[in-house]
Amino acid sequence: MPVDETLRNLKLGLAGAHQRSNASLALGLVRAFLASERTPEILRAAQVDLSPSAPLDDRLRRGLETVRWAGRCQIAVDPAPERRSVTYYLDGAHTVESLAECGKWFMAERSGSSSPGEPRPTRVLIFNCTFDRTPEELLGSLVAAAGDLQIDQAIFCPNTTYRDGSKGGVSVHVLSKLTVQTSRR
Repeated sequence: MPVDETLRNLKLGLAGAHQRSNASLALGLVRAFLASERTPEILRAAQVDLSPSAPLDDRLRRGLETVRWAGRCQIAVDPAPERRSVTYYLDGAHTVESLAECGKWFMAERSGSSSPGEPRPTRVLIFNCTFDRTPEELLGSLVAAAGDLQIDQAIFCPNTTYRDGSKGGVSVHVLSKLTVQTSRR
């Protein structure tokens, strides 16, 4: 999706370079919806200049600048005083393409996350894969986009918990024997 020219210099509320394309698509959909004869009169009365060459309407600009989506390119520092050096990079990527974009975002954020002389924050990858996806393919896409992730801990969690205690086809007995594996570089 080509980036809408009115968005080139806009600071979007969602992080990640790919969000500029997503915002362009959203803006195109808004323009098409408001231009439709089937749009309710109350919305057509909003008087938004829909021409692509028009400056971005302030209401649309505010929406794009202030939009938040928890778990989408989100950074969270652990609030517990003893774990303040733990930083979580959260994203709900669930396709090969979205994990590639997630990897690019992570690398951009990681490169600016600490100043020289500051200790590097502990980085934790929490990976959840639904039963209809291939974890190797998804993780491969993430690693291909991000290169050396430099994560300190990876947590692989099952996606589904059933009433009988099984978790996505993995028995509770097997899950109880899993251990945490970490490696530091």
